[in-house]
Amino acid sequence: MKLSGSSVSDDQLEALLLLVTEVITNAVVHGSPEPDGQIGLRLERDARTIRVVATDGGHHFKSSLDKGDEEREHFRLFLVDTLSDRWGVSVDGQKGVWFEIDF
Repeated sequence: MKLSGSSVSDDQLEALLLLVTEVITNAVVHGSPEPDGQIGLRLERDARTIRVVATDGGHHFKSSLDKGDEEREHFRLFLVDTLSDRWGVSVDGQKGVWFEIDF
């Protein structure tokens, strides 16, 4: 696969697809829908990086990745933390979980 003139390995493509699924699942399971009943997905790319943002209508976020009683609840974000180059949370008017993968 070619992405902005850079070759993307099969492993990177698999990680990208898995992480998109994980952040969308996280928004559906733990978030609230937007006023129109939907959640959002935005993909941005440049020559070296793809950034994915999943948004929902929620107003809070618990970002602990500590293991314990809630280990399964945070497993999806553990995968995002492990497989992405960077990730974070935005709550500046619209809650979103984002990640970036460098190619």
